[in-house]
Amino acid sequence: SSGAPYDWTRDASQRRFLLALKAKRTDCIFEAVSYSPPYWMTNSGCTAGGVGGAENIKTTHYTAYADYLTEVVKNYNTLYGVQFRTLEPLNEPEVAWPANGQQEGTYVNWDHQISLINACKSQITSKGLSVQLAANDANSIDACVSALNYFGPTNIANFSQINTHSYGGTQRQQLYSIAKQYGKRLWQSESGPL
Repeated sequence: SSGAPYDWTRDASQRRFLLALKAKRTDCIFEAVSYSPPYWMTNSGCTAGGVGGAENIKTTHYTAYADYLTEVVKNYNTLYGVQFRTLEPLNEPEVAWPANGQQEGTYVNWDHQISLINACKSQITSKGLSVQLAANDANSIDACVSALNYFGPTNIANFSQINTHSYGGTQRQQLYSIAKQYGKRLWQSESGPL
């Protein structure tokens, strides 16, 4: 809950898998990703989405959410020797996730995505972390292109990697061109039917 100390013993099964993979393969690329803020940072009090698919992260908690994400990245490096190459603060943020318990997610409009990305960048810088930011992790290639066109050069400069899922979309060449134009790594973070 809010203000409670972190419990680094939680999620032992997931961590065991992560550390086993790290021990077995020295060439792994690790990305920290969050599907939703913790429940106490949400409007609905639920990590599965907002009421009626509305934005769920409280606008007053952007800095706290960025602090939370970067503390996890920092402590996984300190406690377990896991160096995340990238931190992806949002997962399919253009989807109006309903608070129905089916899947964790949180809708975030483009302006608020920019605010969250910038808050994460600020926390990374102030903590001296080597992790890079990835965005916007859209559900489809076309949704990613639309978001990046809205973000513009100044905001795109705050992340190092463009993430997208491939559950739909046809604008592959446009996405490639944007990545090339801004010198960003392009990463398919979830594979869909494309």
